[in-house]
Amino acid sequence: MTPGHPAYAYTTRLRDLVSLDSPEAQAWRKLQEDEAAYASQQSARLREQHTQLIAALHAAVIDPGRWCHVAGCLAAPDVGGSGDVLSWDLTARPGWLMLDAVQRQQVLDQGVLYLSAHQLTPSAWMGQAQVGGQAIADWSGVYLLTTLAGHDPGRLAALSPATWRAWAPAIIGAWASDSEEGQVARCQLIDLVPPGERQSLLDAALDHLDALNENGRPFQQYLLYEHLCPGLAPALAERLLAGRYRGALAYALLTLLVEHAPQIALPACRRLLDTPDHDLTEAASRGLAELDPAALIDHLTAKDTAPRHIAEVAGHLKLSQLDDPHLAALARLLLRCVPFASDPADETGILNTENGYQARRVRRIVMDQLADHGNVWFFEELAAQHAGAGSETIAWYRRRGRAKAAELAYTGLTPAQLLHLLGKADARLVRNDTDLLEVIILQLDDLQRELTHLRRSRYLWNQIPGGYSLKDEDTISDWVAVELQRKLSSPGLLDREITVSPRRGIGTRIDVRATTPTATHQPGAASVFAEAKLVTNEALTTALHSQLAQQYLIPAGRQHGIYLVYWADPAQRPDGPSDRDQLLNQLTQQAKAEECYGLHIRPYLLDISHP
Repeated sequence: MTPGHPAYAYTTRLRDLVSLDSPEAQAWRKLQEDEAAYASQQSARLREQHTQLIAALHAAVIDPGRWCHVAGCLAAPDVGGSGDVLSWDLTARPGWLMLDAVQRQQVLDQGVLYLSAHQLTPSAWMGQAQVGGQAIADWSGVYLLTTLAGHDPGRLAALSPATWRAWAPAIIGAWASDSEEGQVARCQLIDLVPPGERQSLLDAALDHLDALNENGRPFQQYLLYEHLCPGLAPALAERLLAGRYRGALAYALLTLLVEHAPQIALPACRRLLDTPDHDLTEAASRGLAELDPAALIDHLTAKDTAPRHIAEVAGHLKLSQLDDPHLAALARLLLRCVPFASDPADETGILNTENGYQARRVRRIVMDQLADHGNVWFFEELAAQHAGAGSETIAWYRRRGRAKAAELAYTGLTPAQLLHLLGKADARLVRNDTDLLEVIILQLDDLQRELTHLRRSRYLWNQIPGGYSLKDEDTISDWVAVELQRKLSSPGLLDREITVSPRRGIGTRIDVRATTPTATHQPGAASVFAEAKLVTNEALTTALHSQLAQQYLIPAGRQHGIYLVYWADPAQRPDGPSDRDQLLNQLTQQAKAEECYGLHIRPYLLDISHP
């Protein structure tokens, strides 16, 4: 490098000679010596581990009851580390890599013999906060079983019924260092248990709960009990009604029933709610709010429930299951709980979990639904009872209800009349998001006809050797956005300029917006979001709620969206749902559930099958 080079001055230390006695050289030698010492220590430790592992394996061959030491040696720690003797997969332990194929097979063979030879002592660890060597000896057999279930399930078929019964308590109660993965592995193991021995697992699961309750230990095996819930549900309901469990454990078990055995949880919640001063009254109210919200509202009305209790349960009510009379009854209860006069001047923060905030949020949604259903009588009744605070709000809802009632009273047009009307330029005034949504659906119908009858769907496929493959989701969405822009911008179709724009993020989103004021007395801007998913997308059945509703509509303060699915013939793709009607019905039900948040989402399956 010449002295005139721009980097010359900055690379002096790289070019100059370094003295062997300089601090830098000494530090470098010290680093090399430390690394060599560590490598030597590690090598010696590995040799020691291997020696111990082989010795433990030979001892297990002589006495299968000592096989648990083999499992412990497999988890032997690295230098400075700690061994994981609670890992559910023996083949993932460090010592497994030290063995050859014959030795690995020997580990599994002697382990199977250990299952018959070892005598469990559940009292040493069931429901305990701290455990010792007996627990590790008992649980090592479970880790063998989960290893076989994951890698060689055929070997489990040779286990005797007595072996399954003996190990049932440990299958349920064994700890795992990775709790979630360990529970999933045991669920896989449980599926391989012979049907005749399932009851022994259920009995062990109940015994485990008794031990947790007796010792005041937390309930940490939700996934495992969720898997067993169909068989456990009747016994759990009976025990909860008898008050056999207390505190957080009782609450968690009732929640488990509500989520995974609703038919059994429903009568249990009703009985608990009718039991005076029961510890689970509040939990039963929340369960009933999801399973039978109408019955809960009747109960709250009849019992003249305190406003505090109404606020606690309001956020759990499944509003989509309520008819108009029960919505009206709920609105009255909420007005007792959070009257208009108590509303803060500026209520913000969608993540606020305070009960008063949640009650006001539900009150607003209920009022919106009553108005959207045209229940003018309810708001007239409220107007007569609230002359002061809230009168302006009630008057606004009453006007909105009257307008909606007039719309609902309209008998509608036949399809032929509607097509004729839509063909007239002066019939396409966009007053709000609802109008824009309907126009987009009509244009999607028209685009579907082009895709099918004009064979335009071929533009959405790539030609590959031996056939065709779908273009990626973003490319298809770009094409659809262009086509919608073309259709929505056609002369005479709409009375304003329309902008269609694809966006990238967590999913593929298409925004459709009327950029000039809407045709209303108070001008606004109509806007509709569309979340697009290929039928092969892994998030197909979850993105309607998690992306379109929670991440797009609610944060943007919009209520109208389209969940657009690019459907292709099952024979033309490697995976994804095969029943179109079943998928559409599932998405329609999901969209119906979003109505309780004031959202209006329309699923639409656009068939892009190759012609």
